[in-house]
Amino acid sequence: MAQPTPEQIAHWPLPNYDNPVTRVAAVFGVSISSTVTMLLFVAGRLYSRTMVSAAFGLDDWTITIAAMLSLVITILSCIACNYGNGYHVWDLKPAWILPYSKISYAAVIMLALCVSVTKISICITYLRLFPSRTNKIFSYCLIVFLFCWMVSSVLAEIFQCIPVGSYWWDITDMNKKCINLEAYFFATAATNSLSDLCVFLWPARQLWSIQLPLKQRLGLIFVFTIGCSVCVAGIVRMWNLSVFFSSVDYTWEGAVTWMIHSIECNLGIICGCLPGIKPLLVSLFPAVFGSSQNNSKAYSQSHKHPQAFAFQTLSGAGDGASTRAAAAETYIGDSEGDGESVYTIPERGIRVGHAITVRVEAKGVVKGGEVMSGDAGSEERIIA
Repeated sequence: MAQPTPEQIAHWPLPNYDNPVTRVAAVFGVSISSTVTMLLFVAGRLYSRTMVSAAFGLDDWTITIAAMLSLVITILSCIACNYGNGYHVWDLKPAWILPYSKISYAAVIMLALCVSVTKISICITYLRLFPSRTNKIFSYCLIVFLFCWMVSSVLAEIFQCIPVGSYWWDITDMNKKCINLEAYFFATAATNSLSDLCVFLWPARQLWSIQLPLKQRLGLIFVFTIGCSVCVAGIVRMWNLSVFFSSVDYTWEGAVTWMIHSIECNLGIICGCLPGIKPLLVSLFPAVFGSSQNNSKAYSQSHKHPQAFAFQTLSGAGDGASTRAAAAETYIGDSEGDGESVYTIPERGIRVGHAITVRVEAKGVVKGGEVMSGDAGSEERIIA
């Protein structure tokens, strides 16, 4: 943030402590609503685990930790509104400066932890969903990068000023021994946005060639839309940093920064919860979030008529000695009780449908490589 000059301070309006213009309502609305939505998704994910009788995995625990960190950030932003968050700098009470600086100091550290743990959790989920070697290499490398980024960011933010307490003793003191906060925050925001792009857009490569029904495609579009919105939030945060550091009204512009932080953290956690929340959505909205089995059933019913393919006898003999016969096969309907339909299989044919029944009727005993049976010259056939 820029330091006000004496000329700028001289042109400030008189402090308004009774009825000032603030952004407090916007901070409360954005932070609380996005956090409540995020907590609902986390609760839905954990409940979905219990529905399928599955034990909580490492990705579940890490996404829960990220949710708690985001909740702490929201609480801090609401508390900061009592000490000038969203106020114009000329309406600040002198007693507010110290607690506001301490709260901001703690929130910045929590933010680095929250965004890192969220993306680590998503990478762990990728390891479970996509077992390919390429995905494992990518996910492990990204987890290592995110962990190193988290540790270095937290240490840099804790020791950004020496001694540490000088960060909040006097924010107008230009002689404090601090790192270049503007350069630091731009660097961390840029690397954070880069990791957002890698994490949230990585599944597009895995799912690009998969043929899915329309509803599942729409669901994937929804997931990627949220993932892209997280990337957009990170880019907007970089733009807001330029506004914040060029303005002397740091508590007024800082309110926008608090809101962007809340949106970025909560959207990332929501995106991380989506792969694990489908069982709950299917139970609540079966018509919208039907299972892939039901979707494939509809596809199979539209292609219900069998197809015939040539096949050969088990012995592979083609001398014409085998018995030629037309065979009838019973088609078993789907699980919803479509009934039974009888189809006639053409000679030397095999039917392929939604369900494939393989029937082997042994008419004799194999002895010495030959089929011994009561009917001379007969051979065993497979009709499906």
